[in-house]
Amino acid sequence: AMYACFSSLQGRLEDELLHRYYVQIRREGRAYPGSNYEREELEHLQATSPIAGLTEMSILQKLKASAFTEIRVTSPIQSIIAAFVQSGDAVQVVIQSLVPKVSKDKDLLRVMTHLLLYLDFLREGSYPIRFDGLDTIRHAIVLQYLRHLATKPDLWKHMTIYASLLPINTMIGVFPGLLTSVQVPEERQIIWNQMRELLNEEIHLVVLKKVVRSILANQDLSDAQKFHSISWLCFVPEHLGEALVCWNSLLRQLLLQNRTSVATQLMKEDMSTIFFDPEVGDTQAKRELGAISLFLDANIAFDDWKNLMVKTSPESMIQKYNSSNLTVEEQMIARSSEKRQLYETMRGKAQKVIEFADTAHSKLLEVLCFAGGWLTEDEDDEEHTSSEERKRRSEMDQLHAKLIPEIAFLFHNVCSETAKWMDDMLEDAKITLNAKSKAYILREIDSNEDISPIYWLRQAMDLAEIISSEENELYKSFNAHHLRLLMEQMTDIEIRTLEWQEGEFENKIT
Repeated sequence: AMYACFSSLQGRLEDELLHRYYVQIRREGRAYPGSNYEREELEHLQATSPIAGLTEMSILQKLKASAFTEIRVTSPIQSIIAAFVQSGDAVQVVIQSLVPKVSKDKDLLRVMTHLLLYLDFLREGSYPIRFDGLDTIRHAIVLQYLRHLATKPDLWKHMTIYASLLPINTMIGVFPGLLTSVQVPEERQIIWNQMRELLNEEIHLVVLKKVVRSILANQDLSDAQKFHSISWLCFVPEHLGEALVCWNSLLRQLLLQNRTSVATQLMKEDMSTIFFDPEVGDTQAKRELGAISLFLDANIAFDDWKNLMVKTSPESMIQKYNSSNLTVEEQMIARSSEKRQLYETMRGKAQKVIEFADTAHSKLLEVLCFAGGWLTEDEDDEEHTSSEERKRRSEMDQLHAKLIPEIAFLFHNVCSETAKWMDDMLEDAKITLNAKSKAYILREIDSNEDISPIYWLRQAMDLAEIISSEENELYKSFNAHHLRLLMEQMTDIEIRTLEWQEGEFENKIT
């Protein structure tokens, strides 16, 4: 209808111009065939005179009053078109009237978004449309449209374009939170590439860091989702340092939540291997990862030892010979064979226990004697430390206070229980062979000193010196309950050591 009206107006204007042209020709005597219809021209102009009086506003008024509903200016989009026909002021009025409606009409939201972006484009053109508050309205509408796109997975690939049109602070504050829903690696790659193209490197990295931190802080997401969110920072080598920082943060979370097994499982994932590259991360982050990794290895070694101890009995079953039909000489040979069989069985089982106990002992000791202290760092001036760094330090302090006593007691458990297992093994052999002492059996086995209970008791006693050392000041992590329990354990070890030594002494006398 608008096209018809404006075409008629244009046609009427052309008719009038042609009439005036022909009048001039006739006055000059230059008439030619086709130019001698003055009466018909005047009649036509008279008949179409109502059209000559039309203006943009009058055309719009006629359309609004049309008997045909399809022609009336009723929809928001028709209003926008009509406003552009009228004036910049009309555009302002229409836009301001439609802003409150976009939240309920997603089609209108899409139209308004692109209309406002078009007005921004016109800003540098020959016919700019400007009014107060235009930028504020545009930013608010684009932001609403961006949030709308975030609810449509099939439109996620367009989010970065609209996010880049927002003010930097607004974009950094909102866009990372919207990206937390993007879980598919291929979709992340597409969005990551768009960000690299549309954002400068500094802003790109800020957004990626905020995305990962938002996911890590979301308690509703699974551990696997949190772990794989770090892949946002793993697309290029220059971002891996930040990825390592986030990886350490996730590990601290898991350890503070007593979820060591989950941390251990995630450490086995392929992606985690890149963080052990010597070129990745700064010294501080690499040292932290090394400390946590050492702790997890120590727990694995302890669990392996514990499982072996459960499955391996200190008692040794051997084949007994029926001596009732044997001569005295044959009985001596049989007993010698039984003894040899028993000792071989004891050595095999003991060496397996020692192998696992040694590994657990060494790994736990590495944590306790970690150079410079496990998960400890030199104090910095807090005034010049970011809130993020202060949070990291606080978590490390909590872990140190929580896990160092735990590691110490695991260390004691390995030494004490291994000593007991060895002692039980020797006691069983003493009874089986009717030997005069366990020390005698130990000498008969003729094995390394680590098969002796006293060896492991002395290893347990070393714990007191390790904890009391001023080098790493581990004792500061022990509260009154820890210290009391430690003293009870050391007392028990001392008593058992004295009992064993007393038994050896008596055996030498007899």
